[in-house]
Amino acid sequence: GRKVREMGYQWTDEGWVSRDITFQSEHITEDDTIQEIIFAQHPDNQITCLSSEGNVITCTYERTYGVIGWAKHTTEGEVISLNTVQNFGSSLVGCLTNRGQTDDSDNNLMHFEIFDRHVQVDSALTAISQTEKAVWDGLDHLEGEQVTVLTWEPDEAGEDGFINGTYAAHIPTSVINGSIILSNYTTRIIVGKAYTGRITTLPIDYADQVGRSQAYNKRWNKIYVRLLESASPVINGETIPDRTPATPMDTVEPLITRDIMVSNLGYSRWGAIVIESSDPYPCSVLGVFGELGREVL
Repeated sequence: GRKVREMGYQWTDEGWVSRDITFQSEHITEDDTIQEIIFAQHPDNQITCLSSEGNVITCTYERTYGVIGWAKHTTEGEVISLNTVQNFGSSLVGCLTNRGQTDDSDNNLMHFEIFDRHVQVDSALTAISQTEKAVWDGLDHLEGEQVTVLTWEPDEAGEDGFINGTYAAHIPTSVINGSIILSNYTTRIIVGKAYTGRITTLPIDYADQVGRSQAYNKRWNKIYVRLLESASPVINGETIPDRTPATPMDTVEPLITRDIMVSNLGYSRWGAIVIESSDPYPCSVLGVFGELGREVL
């Protein structure tokens, strides 16, 4: 189907009420119906759906705080099935994927992959070696692909058992005969395909003494995006400088937790804001706000 509904007892209605939680994001399932649904509870309440086109559709669902946010995740190949298990008190969401590879007998090769919120590349492999090395193998599933490589130094293990640490991006490289060759030696890497994460806000509408703003072109004089331990994203096509003079050369720029601002972005009818991140680093947006003006007739 195309809709996901919640059911709960509403004391004001003196009965059970069923609400459509896809109401504000109907485009998510416009050409892609839902086939499977699983629910993960920790660290965040998240509904994960498998679509008829082999895509993954997720919904961050926190009814207590009025948070319902949908997103679609596409990948090369298709996702066949979803599953969730508990690991150290956290919910692990996994998927069985078919990336179009076959074995010597022309049978499809399936891969079981885990969604790791600390890994910002697709179809990733995390590898650890006891000794430093530059040649890394085991990448047959990415044969012939250009991949993004991150080296990392671990911090203390997080409560969910995933990888925490300091990451540094290596120049993109190609997988040949199931392996890659790095320009430097390291003991820990994360390898995968780069992707672009994108947030698009709904059209903005507000009222003042003149009336509603829907009929007018609007202009964001300033846009502020509040980030939490993130790399700087691109906002409406404007790139924020991602290095500061205080960071020494040959040192990874630390992730930031603060508000960043862009301005002078021109007029548009809808006043929507597009936030994009293609870097293999976290990008957690806590809020979007700013100064908005509109044309005067």
